Amino acid sequence: MASRTVNLVVSDELVERIDGAAKAEGRTRSEWIREAARERLEKRPQRKDSSWLLSRLAALAVKGPKVSEKDIDEIIYRGRKPR
Repeated sequence: MASRTVNLVVSDELVERIDGAAKAEGRTRSEWIREAARERLEKRPQRKDSSWLLSRLAALAVKGPKVSEKDIDEIIYRGRKPR
């Protein structure tokens, strides 16, 4: 598999936490970050179409013109795990 070097900007605190976790697992920083990215991508829901969003937007239309930002968040993100 081809590889590419990627530069990331992260806080000093995050680098220290990553380095600590990598050291505890006997991995390099790069190995640890690659595995963390793979795991995150595997957990991400795979959406092949946007019907989920369309149904949530239809729910907004039913509410009428007075829709709060909180209402929008609840309808669009309902059922999704918090980050």
